[in-house]
Amino acid sequence: MARTLLSLVAIGGSLVAAPATALELGDVSVQSSLGQPLRASIAYALAPNEILNSSCVTISAGQSTVGVPGIGQATVNITESAILISSPATVREALIGARVTINCPYAPNLSREYMLFVDPSPVAKAQSGSAPAAQPQAAPQATPQATPAAQPIPSTQP
Repeated sequence: MARTLLSLVAIGGSLVAAPATALELGDVSVQSSLGQPLRASIAYALAPNEILNSSCVTISAGQSTVGVPGIGQATVNITESAILISSPATVREALIGARVTINCPYAPNLSREYMLFVDPSPVAKAQSGSAPAAQPQAAPQATPQATPAAQPIPSTQP
């Protein structure tokens, strides 16, 4: 009885130690700014037998689950190491959400929510005007006039 139990535990332990699927999604990198179309990428890694293509990767178009605006309609392209996300519409919010869902036949099903921070600095530059603001000119400095050298005050102490 104990021998059978030990063999079952050994077999069960080896099944638990089997490697999990290797699809890994990395962090998102946003290359666009406010007022520009969205351009972002997500790094990924696959196991040698896994395949990822753009037909099985989807991006949610609506509001994200965390309550921030979604990215809207977006297209997905797959490179050897990144999922490229682009949108023809200009980005109007500095913080947007996106849910990436992967449902490929030769990769594990995976869904991950991303928060994208879009750099607002080009909008701030555009609102302040494209030309630099005129610097106030300093008043002309008066030419220093010669002053008599200061005379030391004699000490009154003995």
